[in-house]
Amino acid sequence: MTTRWRTSRWLPGRGVCGGSGGGPGGGGGAPVFSVDLVKITPSPLELGAVLPIGLQFNTIETSPAGPLVSASIQDDDGNPAVDILGQVDPVPNAGMGFSYTKTAIGGTVDFTYAANDGATNAQDVERYVWLPRVYLGVAAIPGAIDEAFVEALPQNEIRADKGISRASVWWAAGQYVWVAFPQAFNPTTTFDFLIGAFPGGFLLAQAGVSVTPNTPSGVPILYDVWRSIGSGVGAVVDVVVSP
Repeated sequence: MTTRWRTSRWLPGRGVCGGSGGGPGGGGGAPVFSVDLVKITPSPLELGAVLPIGLQFNTIETSPAGPLVSASIQDDDGNPAVDILGQVDPVPNAGMGFSYTKTAIGGTVDFTYAANDGATNAQDVERYVWLPRVYLGVAAIPGAIDEAFVEALPQNEIRADKGISRASVWWAAGQYVWVAFPQAFNPTTTFDFLIGAFPGGFLLAQAGVSVTPNTPSGVPILYDVWRSIGSGVGAVVDVVVSP
């Protein structure tokens, strides 16, 4: 997935175009120069600049508005700025010299792309955030509520909280609705769950299940697994979990 943010904002009297993560700005005069830092994420599972915890990336694409006399990228991860003037686009790992992986929920890396066209400085600042998955699904009570069971739940998304929701879930007869999320997203009560128009009706089935993200990090996250108290009768329902 490729996501583009274009920055183009003239700051009068400073000879600088700058900004972060927005569309073309104005004020004080027409934009004269802009740069674009284009995020390259390695999987369609990613949501813009959000990555699964533990996933590594090392490729950044840049899109200058015209010929440049200088261009560099610097992260806030303790590495020095890298001169990328004249390098191929996208800039590969060999060009950056660094790769990035975060294993803590909410870990971030900010990148500043700075360039000059001979008359004006411009920069674009973008952020990557690493977040875990929240799981939801319908299943019978298993022999063990473990990592394999959690990761087999068919609905999941990368989130900064437990607030997953799904419409038109088939609640098969004799089966239960399950939701699993990191313990870091607690506190949680039974009233955080809604099936159809009815709040509550859930219990904590298993606390502290160790789930290792399917990424190179191999660092486990402790998940709480909740299930509906009652089993289904064969109906389509909406399931909502409050953040």
